[in-house]
Amino acid sequence: MKTNKDHFSDLATYMLDNRLALFVGAGFSYNFGYPSWGILLKNIIEKYEIKDKLVQTSLFPFINEDDIDGDEEEVNEVILEKLLGVDYLRLAGYIDSILENDFGKSIHTEVAEVIKSSRMHRKTDGVVKDLASFLSHNKEYLEDIITTNYDDNIEFCLDYNASVIHRDISSINKIEHRNKVYKIHGCASDEIQEPDIIITEKDYNNFIAKNKYLFYKVYSFFTEKKIVFIGYSINDPNIRSILNDVIEENKDKVNLEMYWVTRDKLKDLDRQYYQQHFNLNIIEECEINEFFEELQTNVNTQIDLRSLKGADLAEYVKGYKNNYTKAGFIKDIIDTGKEDEVLKAMFDKVNADEYAYERNLEPYLALISALGAKDFARHKMSLQKLIDSGKKRQLYKIIDYAYKSDDFIDALRNSDMVEDLLGVFLERANGSHEFGDYAKTIEHLLKAFDAFSKEMDVFEEDFLRALQYCIRFSCYNGNRRSGEDYGGLDRLSEYAKLLDEVMLEKLASSMTSMYMGEREFEKVECLIDNSDFSDKEKIPARFKYSYKKYLMENLFDSMRSILKAVTDSKETNYLYTVGDTEILIEIEDEEINLINNQSRVLLYNVKLYATSKKVFIEADEKHEITKLKELMFFPQQIVGWLNEEVEAVIDNLKETQ
Repeated sequence: MKTNKDHFSDLATYMLDNRLALFVGAGFSYNFGYPSWGILLKNIIEKYEIKDKLVQTSLFPFINEDDIDGDEEEVNEVILEKLLGVDYLRLAGYIDSILENDFGKSIHTEVAEVIKSSRMHRKTDGVVKDLASFLSHNKEYLEDIITTNYDDNIEFCLDYNASVIHRDISSINKIEHRNKVYKIHGCASDEIQEPDIIITEKDYNNFIAKNKYLFYKVYSFFTEKKIVFIGYSINDPNIRSILNDVIEENKDKVNLEMYWVTRDKLKDLDRQYYQQHFNLNIIEECEINEFFEELQTNVNTQIDLRSLKGADLAEYVKGYKNNYTKAGFIKDIIDTGKEDEVLKAMFDKVNADEYAYERNLEPYLALISALGAKDFARHKMSLQKLIDSGKKRQLYKIIDYAYKSDDFIDALRNSDMVEDLLGVFLERANGSHEFGDYAKTIEHLLKAFDAFSKEMDVFEEDFLRALQYCIRFSCYNGNRRSGEDYGGLDRLSEYAKLLDEVMLEKLASSMTSMYMGEREFEKVECLIDNSDFSDKEKIPARFKYSYKKYLMENLFDSMRSILKAVTDSKETNYLYTVGDTEILIEIEDEEINLINNQSRVLLYNVKLYATSKKVFIEADEKHEITKLKELMFFPQQIVGWLNEEVEAVIDNLKETQ
């Protein structure tokens, strides 16, 4: 199934070939400050206070108390307010009948006055400026515009250099301009006292009978050109009627190609219905100005591409590199069959000159990613050669493109090239670098993790080792210290959110398994502060992966010095003897216990833990640390609090012996 992107590329081609016609509805004029059809009818109803009469008719699909369990009045009020399920042509006919009989008025005159008033206050800035700019700029490509609108907003956008065709043969005989606007529901011109416009069901039937030529001409556009409907509801009964007539008339004769632009997101079944029954290509979730903007981008791309025809290969490749990011450009390169020549030229350039990658490698990757599996296979060996070369800057560029292109990732996976790429890149990343490259390597390690998260389990150990190594030799930009590369922590700050929680905890744990000094604190802080942890999770995480280990070491060293019984044991439990009494120190996850081994009575407990707001150190009294940095800058003060309490415990212990 084609995407919006594919549709715009096709439409740009049709437009430049003068094979595109616009079919414009009321949604277009709404941008100019004109009322919608429903609002226009409601305003007339309110102006003449005729709602009570209309409510007595069968126009509105009201429900009664038997249809719903309560609240039927509220539901009916919504139906009336929003004109839900109402046939506008039929409603207009009822309004016209009441106006004529009770007020001697005509709905046609009322509508014409609204159109005239709206014209005097027409919006000309913002979105309107964009719409007018598109139509005025592309007049040579849009010769035919069909509309059911009565106003002259389309003529306004065309600088009034268009022939308006409506009502009867006389307007057809007055065609003076290349651009033609077919007003199939009539035109509310200032000069006409009783404008011949379609408002009621009766008008519709009479208009078709009197204007056979106009309708046959409009129907012919469906076979001669590609039609784009803009400014219509997908449920508009008038347009569905026209589509049914066109499809019935051309059954088995020609393959109609029509497009419908809608701001809505369609349900799958709705999309399937309109595609199958009306042969409509749906461009959804797209405002009218967005449609014109994207179409203009694709038209510009097509113009640039067509200007390359006939150029020699060098100029063609240069043109491709200058334009490959434009919508539809790569597709058109492939459609012309030039992709092999262009790819070879760029590969040869990169392969011969290491520094040519900057201008050639990304365009090369963009084009190779757009190839189908069979065509990609023809160029796989060339891409493999670039990877196997192990050139760091080329690897950076390949990782960069994978980070932003799902198509490239899919192409690598389908060709079993991801493990080769990661293996070469991680081997290159896990080693000494020139100053300035540690920062770049950190950035690309994190991008690689994000792009290839599915494959990273296989390379987890190598990834963690390489990232930890690069972070170890990094500092913040402007805070360079001897032996450290400036900017590395800035890159870590920018891309740390790409790590998932599991990998982040593994990295933090590995970074804090060694000695923790001021520099190490800075690096762990940088990782956690810029992670995807919530604010509530960050304080406990900082405590767990940096300050806790630092404090535990200080506390344990303090206890050892007090007990005067140092051992070389590496176990988590430490046994000391004071006189004839054995004291066991147990280091658990969040606390240190001193236990009298003979009686197994807890003599002393030091507990460290953190909440989302504070860190607590508990002994015989509780100390609250509200700012984590206090743990780093005043550890001796904290240890001092505990030393006094530990000494008191030991003194009491000795006195009891």
